Amino acid sequence: MPEFAIAYKDYSARTDLATSWASDATLKAKKIQDQYDDAQPALGGAHFGAYMDELHANKRVGYFTMIAVNYFGSMNLADSANTFNLVPEAIREGDTLLERWQRSGIGHTLVVKEVAAGARGTLAAELISGSMPRRQGKWESAAASKEYFTTQETGGSEIGSDGVPYAKLGGGIKRWRVTKNIAGYWTNTFMQGDESKWINDTDTTRIGARPVRFETLLGEVPPEQLRDAMLAVIADARSHLSRYPASCSARSRREDAFGRLYEVNAASFGLSRAETDRRFRTLEDHVFAALDYETSKTCCWNSSTADMYAVVMSVAAKEQQGQCKAPTVFRATGGGYDLWAREAPALGKTWRPWTEDEPCAQRGVSDDTVDQQTALAWCAR
Repeated sequence: MPEFAIAYKDYSARTDLATSWASDATLKAKKIQDQYDDAQPALGGAHFGAYMDELHANKRVGYFTMIAVNYFGSMNLADSANTFNLVPEAIREGDTLLERWQRSGIGHTLVVKEVAAGARGTLAAELISGSMPRRQGKWESAAASKEYFTTQETGGSEIGSDGVPYAKLGGGIKRWRVTKNIAGYWTNTFMQGDESKWINDTDTTRIGARPVRFETLLGEVPPEQLRDAMLAVIADARSHLSRYPASCSARSRREDAFGRLYEVNAASFGLSRAETDRRFRTLEDHVFAALDYETSKTCCWNSSTADMYAVVMSVAAKEQQGQCKAPTVFRATGGGYDLWAREAPALGKTWRPWTEDEPCAQRGVSDDTVDQQTALAWCAR
């Protein structure tokens, strides 16, 4: 890193780039973390490094982007060396909102895309959300974004599953630190004017109060708008699962949205939880029931495919022939996925074996753990 500014070539000044592009073979061969398949269809299957090489004449920018993409995860940004905790009223475009439900491992990084003033001192904030496995960033509505700002997993005061308050896990609204020369020493700090906007990492009381503060700061969302926003989140999660059926983050995101849908339907539309399930649940919601991340090896498997989704749903459809039966949840049992792997050849589909696509302390579990189910049983509809 000390030589980053001089280690890579900048060809921007060349006048012949339109006819003779400058290429960096090392950059061109780079991938986004070796365990991921980041093939770029537009470049004939080459990797993300090739995209950076084609995009930037200044190769230093390409290398820096590779680093930023690889280390933009919530576990890195939760570190106070990289970001600082922000008071809710100070949010602006470019800040990050982090979900952290465990001290180590995956979380969720969201980027504040737009902040606008609302009525009576309120704000409307919109986020860009991603997912694991990777997907194109999705610009969320203000209603859907508010659900992220107010969840306890974004640094709230409640106790998480590991017995530690979420406020101690580094989540919540954050702003990037900057490096400034202070009295001759390069110091990781914040920009002038942000002195009154930061919260010390040790002040877990103020950190933990932020989700509740966002509940009022971001204003009231009309019930029709909130209902529609939650249905959109559910549809998006289902779409992601149709491409990556092992995704635990999509399953959890869908269930969180159903939780809010239950609330708004009961409070504003007179629908019970059971009636909400009857109207809005599908078979796939039961097949891809939420799994406990820390005790389910499926959650580490980021390379499942649309072909595999088709196999899983084919098995589920067969289970319903001539009867109503609780569908088999897609998860590891007996250490594997034999039920679906056996079915794939007959359907002309390829079944990929499980791989540890991210650090996976639970790799050795035999049976994944299904989260406590709140949905109406499939056959009770």
